[in-house]
This record gives sequence, C-alpha cells and structure tokens, in this order.
Amino acid sequence: MFCGYAKTKTHRDWWITADPICDLGEFYRYCFNLENRSRIEIQKPKWGYHVIVTRKEESLINKERWEEKNDLDIIFEYNNIYKIGENHVWLDVYAPKLEEIRQFFGLPKRPEFPFHLTIGYIEHIYNLNWLNEQREKR
Repeated sequence: MFCGYAKTKTHRDWWITADPICDLGEFYRYCFNLENRSRIEIQKPKWGYHVIVTRKEESLINKERWEEKNDLDIIFEYNNIYKIGENHVWLDVYAPKLEEIRQFFGLPKRPEFPFHLTIGYIEHIYNLNWLNEQREKR
C-alpha cells in the first residue's frame, strides 16, 4: 500500500470528489502508457484525476451542511496495481475519512463502486486479446 493526499470538492447534484493534491494520477497514467504502449493507451480523465465519494446520492440527513465537506484534507491509501474496466483504468483506494463523510450524510459506508482513483480512459486499443484478458482478471 502507498499513501496519497487529496482535497474534497463538493459539486452540484450531490457529488463529492476527493482530488489528489499532487500529480499522482498523471504519474500512474504515464507509467501505465509506458508499460503497455504496444497494447493500449489511456487519456487523462475528462474531469481530472479523482476519487468519487458520493455520486448523485442525495443525502438523507445533514443536507444543509453539504458545504462543510468541501476542501477537507484527506489521507488515503492506494494499491498501485492497475484495474481495467470497460472504458477506464483505476487504482483501488482505501480511506476511512471518506467512509465517515458518507456516513455523515446517512449514506452507506461504502459506495456502490468501491473507492478508486481513476487514472485514465481508454483511448486506443492495439491488442484486444490482451485487454480482454486483463478485464477478466478483475
């Protein structure tokens, strides 16, 4: 496990993200593309590198305190083993503080999709067989 730092950001429509403070996502996207240059290429995420804390999950309690969770310092642990989905690549993230934020709003401790740092979206596929093998490993 490795350690990272992020700041929370509240968005409209009941979204909260934790955005890494350093270029962690950029570093891992670069490494991924270098390691897999003959198989697949990923591009920077449209909304930047982020960990989703809440995703269109309207709070049941403490709605009026939504903005209190903006700009909080977060320490998280992450696994540097790439996970590949249908259209994006991520690293698994573990962060008790993010679970606390969800519980503060009356949401389940863990989101539907486990906490993860999105490092890129699939842009070019050069080896479909390899890609399908990686997806099966998830």
